[in-house]
Amino acid sequence: GGFRRQENDVKIASRNEDDNADDLKSESEKLRSILEKMLASKRENDNNIMSLREKRASLDTEIKNLNMLIGDLENKSRGFDAKKLGKLKDETSRLSDELIIKEEELRRYEKTFSIETFEETRKLINELEGKLNASSVNKGIKTSRLEQLKDREIINLEKIRADLKKQLESFENEIKEFEKQLKNNKSQLAVYEKEEGKFEDKLKNNYEKKEKSEQERNNLKLKIEELKLHINDDEEKVNNSKLLLAEIKGKIEGLEFRFKEYEDLKIESVNKNVKDLEHEIFLLEKKLETFGNVNLKALDVFKTVEEEFNNVREKMDLLEEENLSIVKTMEDIEAKKQSTFLETFREIQANFERIFGILSPGGTANLIIEDETNPIQGGIDIKARPKGKKILTLKSMSGGEKTLTALSFIFALQEYDPAPFYIMDEVDASLDKENATRFGQLCKQYSEKTQLIIISHNDNVISEADYLYGTSMNPDGVSKIITLKLPE
Repeated sequence: GGFRRQENDVKIASRNEDDNADDLKSESEKLRSILEKMLASKRENDNNIMSLREKRASLDTEIKNLNMLIGDLENKSRGFDAKKLGKLKDETSRLSDELIIKEEELRRYEKTFSIETFEETRKLINELEGKLNASSVNKGIKTSRLEQLKDREIINLEKIRADLKKQLESFENEIKEFEKQLKNNKSQLAVYEKEEGKFEDKLKNNYEKKEKSEQERNNLKLKIEELKLHINDDEEKVNNSKLLLAEIKGKIEGLEFRFKEYEDLKIESVNKNVKDLEHEIFLLEKKLETFGNVNLKALDVFKTVEEEFNNVREKMDLLEEENLSIVKTMEDIEAKKQSTFLETFREIQANFERIFGILSPGGTANLIIEDETNPIQGGIDIKARPKGKKILTLKSMSGGEKTLTALSFIFALQEYDPAPFYIMDEVDASLDKENATRFGQLCKQYSEKTQLIIISHNDNVISEADYLYGTSMNPDGVSKIITLKLPE
């Protein structure tokens, strides 16, 4: 009886162990199914996260490009590019929309994505399978360990969830930072647009003033030409009047001479005989006939011509005064032009001497006006003396010396009237290492006031740049632009 009871106990224990084994197997299959789903979800989420990171990298690049565009606008204080401003607006708007989309995707992934790795879960399944094969040995203990593993796995999953939550919060903080940066960019853009409007208004006013000045100048030229024509006509009238006046005066003098002949006649004594008197009267009548008819209107004609002559003279005097006034105005303008030219020349000359001394330490250079009496119409000569050499003209300089002299002159002009940007194409090709280094340092100094775009293969010049732009060709034959920001 005791043996049968013991046998029944063994059967019951065996049945219980079989039931536990079935439960473990069922639970293992469930866990395997869950694992497969989690692995599939992991792969999908990994792809989504990778895509999201790529988009984020692209977003960072666009933010950098946006900052570069804003930096360009800050340096262009004297000129604004409307196309770039429009592009900046579009980029800012598009970037803002894309950030909103990325934020929604991150929130969606937060709901669907629970874990990042499942290696421990995979280990758990393997351990469960091993324990299932050895379940007849100590299934009670294994069941307890399985529960412990479940609890530990739950803790690990919670830890992974917490890590993911922190990562998501980090993404959200970055997005907020991007949004803040976008807001600042929009504010700066509004300021630049306002400044651009002011600049355009100022440019428009200056252009209108210039047009008005040109119109006044053209009107003045037309008036001068018209006055010259009037003067020529009046001079011709005066000459004709003088000729007519001389002719009238000649006639008057002829008449006066004839009257004097009558005055010279003397009456003879009354005692002369009548025949002599009659003969004398006859002779006088004959002589009178030779005088011809007297023009009684000659005096009236003389007065009329004299009045016309006086009118012409007054008009001519007025025209001469106007002509003198115009000539004086032109002389004042010419004097102002010359004064402005000399003042500008002296300032550029001082800049040129100083900058040449920087690029060529110990050397001197000078600008010389060829015609001192008429500096505007004449030319300007450049003479330089590099250290340890005689004074040279441009024709007798080497390639490197010509380059240093030309660069000194360009930078001297830039200091007097800065331009928004300069483009230089391999101007350092003839410079040695030391001169190229000094040139690069000078460009770095001027880059604080203006933009310099330099095409160069010289490392000493390239090392002073803020940004490098290179062009490379892909295997498929398509050119690619590479941008690199050098550390300060």
